[in-house]
Amino acid sequence: MIDTLHKKFVASANKSSVGTFHLNPNKRRKNISYNQHEDYIVEYENLLMKKHRLGYSGLHKWLILKEAQTQFGTPYV
Repeated sequence: MIDTLHKKFVASANKSSVGTFHLNPNKRRKNISYNQHEDYIVEYENLLMKKHRLGYSGLHKWLILKEAQTQFGTPYV
């Protein structure tokens, strides 16, 4: 039984944590701030997420691409 415990301890000690805390440099995070009286925008977000079956991030990316297509005529969507 002592060997079994020792092997489990050594196996978990050999796991490397190198690179697990580094973020992918291609990923970017941006926050969206809402004023106190802009709760209606959050409600519209929720309705659009349900309608298009997208998450928060996916919805915002999709809306940006849709507006870019409208403004610049680039067929992204």
